[in-house]
Amino acid sequence: MNVLLFREVPERALADLRSEFDRCIFRTTTSPRQLAEWLDWPDVVFGNAPAALLTNATQLQWLQIVSSGFDDYWALAGSSVVVTTGHGVHAPIIAQHVLLMFLLYVRGQRHFAACQRHHHWDREPALPEDPSALTVGLVGYGAVGREVARLLSPLGTRVIATKLTLESTPPDLDELLPWDRLDDLLAVSDHVILALPLSEATRHLIDAPRLSRLKQGAILHNVSRGQLVDETALMDRLRSGHLGGASLDVFAQEPLVAESPLWDLPNVVITPHIAVAATVRGDAR
Repeated sequence: MNVLLFREVPERALADLRSEFDRCIFRTTTSPRQLAEWLDWPDVVFGNAPAALLTNATQLQWLQIVSSGFDDYWALAGSSVVVTTGHGVHAPIIAQHVLLMFLLYVRGQRHFAACQRHHHWDREPALPEDPSALTVGLVGYGAVGREVARLLSPLGTRVIATKLTLESTPPDLDELLPWDRLDDLLAVSDHVILALPLSEATRHLIDAPRLSRLKQGAILHNVSRGQLVDETALMDRLRSGHLGGASLDVFAQEPLVAESPLWDLPNVVITPHIAVAATVRGDAR
């Protein structure tokens, strides 16, 4: 079996793979140009290779991507290629990123960081909030949503969620709402966390009318896909002060262009699609 690893793989790890799976032949590249030259070779591709190229892979049987989101691979729908994802694998580290962003706003750290840069001692304008007095709304309650709820539960935060298919309310949630009550969730949440996949049904789910339904001063967090949000409408609500802020790890266009006004909005925290990333120091386990 021919296996193409579309990732940077350390030589030691590659040697271990070849030893463990001696009936497989491995190649590795991160170059789309190299991939284009090898399209008639792999039976299996591991990694997020460009979907437009993979439609021409004549021998491909199985694509294993490392992300949970599969929206980039609709071009393979209806083909004989089996596509599997990393669903659930990254949920704990993404939830930790969400918790960090939640506490960044709740504890007033953006204000205090600005004071530090200006050598200014100021205890009054941004007194930290009490997490137990806040409501967090999870839009989507899959693997990431469950992990976020688990991390917030010890803080005493009221956590509510909405999802397409209802179930009994899990212990880490205060309320689980049906999907048609999304607007109700938005209206009562101090922080709204987007944790659902992109599809035609969810594209621009958070549009101008829904952004207007958010509470005055609410914070929006997006760790899913940028296309879930109407970014122009989001910027309008941030500039007007209707929203208290946003932490954005994903964008409609990536990399986020240097000219994007989002970079300069003072109430926005931008990270470059790294909520899923973790660096392991020391021995890997």
